[in-house]
Amino acid sequence: MALPDWRRSGPASPRSSPAIDNPRRARHHDGQTLTSSLTGNLPRIARWQIAAIGLYLGYLCLLVTGGLAPVPPGDFGWIDSAAFLYIGKQILNGRLPYRDAWDHKPPLIFYLNALGLWLSGGSPWGIWCLALLSLALALVLCYCVAGRVYGRGPALLAATGFCASLLHPLEHYNLTEFFAVPLQFALLHLFLRRAHALWLGLLTGLLFLLRQNLIGAGIAVAFGILLRERRTVRQVVSEWLYMLAGFGIVVALTAGYLYAAGCWPEAWEAFLYNFNYIRVSWEERLDAMTLGTYLFRRTLPLAAA
Repeated sequence: MALPDWRRSGPASPRSSPAIDNPRRARHHDGQTLTSSLTGNLPRIARWQIAAIGLYLGYLCLLVTGGLAPVPPGDFGWIDSAAFLYIGKQILNGRLPYRDAWDHKPPLIFYLNALGLWLSGGSPWGIWCLALLSLALALVLCYCVAGRVYGRGPALLAATGFCASLLHPLEHYNLTEFFAVPLQFALLHLFLRRAHALWLGLLTGLLFLLRQNLIGAGIAVAFGILLRERRTVRQVVSEWLYMLAGFGIVVALTAGYLYAAGCWPEAWEAFLYNFNYIRVSWEERLDAMTLGTYLFRRTLPLAAA
């Protein structure tokens, strides 16, 4: 008489029943099944997302109630900031930048000021709120970028250091560099997530419309595409072309708007003026490189620690 084959008998096998083999494992298995049936397809929130939200809310509390409370938005303190505010007011009054109120900066900062003034009924608090939103986005994206490269612990340390480096974060809030920080972090975040190169070009175009020399982040990302592993020449060139197309879409739409509005000649004159504005001698460039090398050598042991 042949003996029964326990491996084929299914539930009749003593080893196939978790309740007989290990009662604790059976209860755990039943609990997981019950939890899955109750939650269904609800999205799960990762721990790093909870940490980022908590860090963001805590920083907002410090801004409002702590020693980092911002200065009143009427105290601009910078000539550039006052010029942006004035041109933003002129835009709300139906006038055009460059033709009716001239400055050599690209147009995006003027329209951000106009948006802030429109949201607050003409008060500078609207611009301050946009700056606060920009700072919050930069903080969250800083955590995301650092977390993807170094892990959650170092990312939390990096985001905390980013907060601590801003002793008075909104004291000089109405500047092009301030609004560029979240765009630069978003550019790095999308690059690390291997997003489509067209999005990288669009963000680079927005940086260019804030200030021309801010496209350095986009150029660095383009070199990063070149240095990625397992990339053929055709793939690299294709991504560069998509990135260039995204950049061209943003710039072409802006130029078309300025041309249709009738202020393109003045805007082009402002663009060319920047080449004279940033002209420096080779001696000054060497001095800047020497200073940068010195600061890098001083901060390298701290970064290594």
